[in-house]
Amino acid sequence: MRPLHAAILALSALLPAACVQTGSGERRAQQVADLLVGDFSSAEQARLDPEFREVVLHARRIWAGPNHPQGTGDAVWLYVEQAMAEAQEKPYRQRVYRISELGGVHAGTVRSEVFEFKDGPERFVNCWKDGCAAIEAIGPDALVPREGCAIDLTKDGATGRWTGSTHAQDCLSTLRGASWASSEVVLLPGLLETWDRGFDAAGKQVWGAVKGPYRFVRMGEAR
Repeated sequence: MRPLHAAILALSALLPAACVQTGSGERRAQQVADLLVGDFSSAEQARLDPEFREVVLHARRIWAGPNHPQGTGDAVWLYVEQAMAEAQEKPYRQRVYRISELGGVHAGTVRSEVFEFKDGPERFVNCWKDGCAAIEAIGPDALVPREGCAIDLTKDGATGRWTGSTHAQDCLSTLRGASWASSEVVLLPGLLETWDRGFDAAGKQVWGAVKGPYRFVRMGEAR
């Protein structure tokens, strides 16, 4: 009985640490999701600098919870839509993000994976207005991952700022003559900065903001 008793004690000692690690990971993913969910606008930046357009960004949680019928596990899933302010019925970008914390040597890093819709996103335009009921009816099998386009985010404990980017030239793109794309992200309460750019095979930028990142402020908050 003594060896068995010792084994049980050893296992019991490990369980709290494992639970804490899992809870910590969920909290980090939720922290990032909480900063992303909502309605954002670059109106203030566009007013101050004509090189930037007025863009709106809407993000909503989908498939919430580990027991959701779609079986999406513990990750946080978001639907994200971007459009010019004057053309919100015709968004130029519709994506799904899967947000989760990495483990092992990368523990503490939150990864935002990017997905597109297999059959096109048109039927989901402006679904953020009704809680994305149409997306709730489908599942991850209806998505296609954008390989190499995930963004790994880390938090600065002193400032609370989350920062991250795509890796090297891993995110392939054919938009407007591009060969690859890069994305850089900064997250703070009420503020989202994104710098998306496309480059050709020679490394020349062919689309995206040149001067710097777009600065999205949560609607209803002034900065």
